Amino acid sequence: LLISCKIMFNFLSVRVFSTAAKGVKIKLSKADVVKRLNYENKALFGAVVKPAKKKRKVAADKEAKANTPAVETEYSSEMYWQGRNVSRKIDNKPVAPEPGPTGLRTPFSEQELHSITKFPLLPSGDGIFEQNWMRHEQNECDEYKSPSVNRVLAATMPDASRQALLRWKTSKIAELGEEGFKQLQKEIFARGSTLHTTLETWLSGNDPAANVIEKTGVLWKSIHDALEHVERPAKFIEQKLYHPYLHYNGVVDCITSIRGEYHVIEWKTSDNAKATVAATYDAPIQLCAYLGALQANETLRDSRIQSGAIFVAYTNGKPADVHMLNGVEMRRYWRLWLNRLQEYWTRYRDAPTKECQYGGDCYRVNPIHFREYSHPHIEKLLAKAASMCMVEIPDDVKVNKSVFSEQLKIVSSLFPHLSCDSKNPEKKTKIEPPPTQPVPSSSAVPNPPSASAAKSEPKPTSSALENKKAIESLFAERRAKMQAAAQTANQSASASSDKSSTAAPESSGISLKQAIPRDINAYFPVVAPRGRMAEKLASAAPYNFFLTTITDSKPTHTEPLSITFQELLDSSLGELECSVQMNFMVDIGWLLAHYFFAGYENVPLLILYGDETPELRIVSKKKPNVTAVKVEIKTPFGVHHTKMGLYGYRDGSMRVVISTANLYEDDWHNRTQGLWVSPRLPAVPEGSDTMYGESVTDFRGSLLTYLDAYKLPQLQPWMARIRKTDFSDVKVFLVASVPGGHVNTPKGPPWGHPRLGHLLTQHAAPIDDSCPLVAQSSSIGSLGPSPESWVLGEIMASFRKDSAPVGIRRMPGFRMIYPSFSNVRQSHDGMLGGGCLPYGKSTHVKQEWLKAYLHQWCSLTHHRNKAMPHIKTYCRWSHRGLYWFLLTSANLSKSAWGVYNKTGRFEKPLRINSYEAGVLFLPRIMLDENFFPMESNKKHPQFPMPYDVPIIPYAPEDTPFFMDYLTQ
Repeated sequence: LLISCKIMFNFLSVRVFSTAAKGVKIKLSKADVVKRLNYENKALFGAVVKPAKKKRKVAADKEAKANTPAVETEYSSEMYWQGRNVSRKIDNKPVAPEPGPTGLRTPFSEQELHSITKFPLLPSGDGIFEQNWMRHEQNECDEYKSPSVNRVLAATMPDASRQALLRWKTSKIAELGEEGFKQLQKEIFARGSTLHTTLETWLSGNDPAANVIEKTGVLWKSIHDALEHVERPAKFIEQKLYHPYLHYNGVVDCITSIRGEYHVIEWKTSDNAKATVAATYDAPIQLCAYLGALQANETLRDSRIQSGAIFVAYTNGKPADVHMLNGVEMRRYWRLWLNRLQEYWTRYRDAPTKECQYGGDCYRVNPIHFREYSHPHIEKLLAKAASMCMVEIPDDVKVNKSVFSEQLKIVSSLFPHLSCDSKNPEKKTKIEPPPTQPVPSSSAVPNPPSASAAKSEPKPTSSALENKKAIESLFAERRAKMQAAAQTANQSASASSDKSSTAAPESSGISLKQAIPRDINAYFPVVAPRGRMAEKLASAAPYNFFLTTITDSKPTHTEPLSITFQELLDSSLGELECSVQMNFMVDIGWLLAHYFFAGYENVPLLILYGDETPELRIVSKKKPNVTAVKVEIKTPFGVHHTKMGLYGYRDGSMRVVISTANLYEDDWHNRTQGLWVSPRLPAVPEGSDTMYGESVTDFRGSLLTYLDAYKLPQLQPWMARIRKTDFSDVKVFLVASVPGGHVNTPKGPPWGHPRLGHLLTQHAAPIDDSCPLVAQSSSIGSLGPSPESWVLGEIMASFRKDSAPVGIRRMPGFRMIYPSFSNVRQSHDGMLGGGCLPYGKSTHVKQEWLKAYLHQWCSLTHHRNKAMPHIKTYCRWSHRGLYWFLLTSANLSKSAWGVYNKTGRFEKPLRINSYEAGVLFLPRIMLDENFFPMESNKKHPQFPMPYDVPIIPYAPEDTPFFMDYLTQ
């Protein structure tokens, strides 16, 4: 065997290197042979032999990577797809997609597609370049139909322009309604068509008739004087063009001479001033596309035509603006056009080819599904309309119209090249946003970047963003199904009313007064009787602890300790004068709808939020009584996670609500959430001492300290009001977290887990060490490679405390309630029920020790076994009763509770990344007992535990639910 190997080695050495060594006879050592093989074949097959040094380095890198703990972020705290970890570097270099299994997806070969950006605007003198390109007239078929210029530009519109257009549409729909906006679009298109007809007559050499000029109105007045130097009859009018090499078509408005020089001309109309070329958006790119198609046509080609002109007529009669582009400028914009065309065909190539097997019966509204399967019935409908807003849904669609509408939006968003007119491709008037919106950089820059520079720009996408969109879409699907069920249940007359009532809030999220009838039953699935919340709150004493109603669990609709958000605004609690909502995620349309139905749409409302949306940014402009402030956090690893409401009443009293629910529909639908609602807190008498009305728990002082940490001037009036409010009836402690590094104060630790430990030391009855700590949260952070890293270290050191004398004690046990895969699978929303459980598999594999501590979610007693928990609780109990209970927004994560900085020279500061808030229930304060009763008791009401006791550990075959299941 050794001899054979030696012979083979010598043969390879001679075979491979004989050519190289022919000129000079060099005897290669075995080491040289291997080295050269490595060098020559590494690119194709990898190194033949890895050097020992490199082996050691790779092994060390792997070990370091495996032992590196995951960075603690609030992905583990709330809807991780919000993409909070901005410090993560994402490689945004474009990756060339692999060709699909069905073969060529575009009329271009890969080489042609790659070389599109090199095609010249004007033909070369000898035509050599064009000879290397294939002519594509034969590809003009349904599969490879040439797109219009407008279609390409609309499909590749820059995100800034698309968002600006969307905001403009949103504001118009809020103002006019869906039907009114459709009518507005028709009027704009008709206005442009009328001007073009009049200009066609004038350019042909005939003066338009008086009635035609009258019909054109102020637009003709605006443009007439600008035509002074335009020669007529024109060389071409409304000329159809086709580029045989680049396979696109268009209809150029006009080609004629201006001051003796030929120009490609586009006519535009606008309500807003377009004093610069940049303000005309894609118009110069459009001109270049037409010029390129003209010069590629042997019949129409004219070397004298190299310039362009854009005429903008104004609807107010103001003199038209004329923007002239010389040959140099046209070539610059031509490069931008080629980039857009390449992007279009790349998207076309990457569109799905496999047709959905369900055809028109498909009810899915998950973008992942639409990326994988084509839906011809939707694509054909989009191709017939000039824009999404003008799509008319047929009456004979097989699925509910609300579901079909969602599908249209998804397909239009994923594949913009499908949602433009194909039969009449060149629309003469575009809907455009107002001038205050950003202008696309591609056409705004007079000297645009080269194609290569444009390609190197980072794309606004990442795996986290894709996950976010994918998961959000899953909930859109659930909402669509819910709306469909509601529509089926209602009569056709009320159904149309419901549709109009829900359409505006989804699109604008702001304008509700005209769009929504004051019939709350047509908008929310669960509505409690009005005027009874005060009675319900009194019955819940002394705990004042509630759970949210569950849409699909009917018994919860009438439970005395179940409430809806609308009940927090119930008139029986007081006549609202002003309020504050502090939260992470806020659907402003959903929130304002509740205020609207309660009759408080004009009451001052301050919103502090963590997750930004376009609607929150502009809400103050539409609703002056609403002030929305994004809570900025210096560290990228934290979020504003607190869920608190402050309600001020006209009689001077107020109320505090602390919960675990975000302010949007899904969190109040089929998820288990917890709320603590304070009693009504009256104003203190005039002239009272500053300490008058303080709670035995120092709740008022703690709340003021917490609010002061925001350093927001908008909170100052509320802090002044709180100082003059009597909190003596509050019997819970505020346990909160704020971002930063913290040390102890004279009153003890102010934040995080040390704060809880300090309160337990002062007020918790002695607890037997056999009583475990039971944690329950909707997310789990990076806890370290072993239980002692943090959970049985810092956390247990604080959570185990009580008022017993210091001495030698055992470490209490630890239990963690977190839904298993089987829990989620049988939930009301199926796998979608896990959308509030953002625990990732990548985190779990680094802390598999946790499974030994995990327990199932079970809440049969409260009819919430199928309602996945977004609630967060921590407690300790024994057979005697419940020693303490904490309801909080804080998940089991270092960002929420804090971690000590081990490098502190003197006192080790506690590092916290997020805002959190919760309330601690202690029986010594509330009942003057050592524990809360967990069963019926004549002396005190039973504490309303949100889950069943005893808790059930995972079976060996159980696994925790991972968010990865929703993105696979």
